[in-house]
Amino acid sequence: MGKTEALPIVEIIASTDHMSERQQRLTDAFAAALSIFHATEWSNAADAFEALLREFPDDGPAHFYLARCRSYLSGTQPPEDPHVIWMDAK
Repeated sequence: MGKTEALPIVEIIASTDHMSERQQRLTDAFAAALSIFHATEWSNAADAFEALLREFPDDGPAHFYLARCRSYLSGTQPPEDPHVIWMDAK
């Protein structure tokens, strides 16, 4: 919030040579759901994030993107570029 230029945001979970099987499942599922989100398929993306959250209920980024999907499905104007999320609160 408050920035005028896009900033990349990443979550470091583990290095690839020290990643557990569970962490790999999480990153694979998140990448797949995010890909669907970027394709602006809000309903399918919501389903993918919901599935991810069944196995990883505490994953904050999945909750964030699921809330965005639901917002867009309920009529909130989606962004022109789904790769860029404008933050309206800290």
